[in-house]
Amino acid sequence: MAGHVAAGHSNPETAARMCISRRTVSTHVSNILRKLGLTSRVELATEVIRRNSPPEHRQP
Repeated sequence: MAGHVAAGHSNPETAARMCISRRTVSTHVSNILRKLGLTSRVELATEVIRRNSPPEHRQP
């Protein structure tokens, strides 16, 4: 789910790709943001990219 956000997909696009409802996507995205202490999809995308980058390119 977070990967879809990082790729720039909207909730309706993610729902269609995953064959789930828009509401389910919205709930999951909200829960991810809350659990990671983030406030926006942009922050989530940044975090996904940071976590998926090679260790030598990561910033603390």
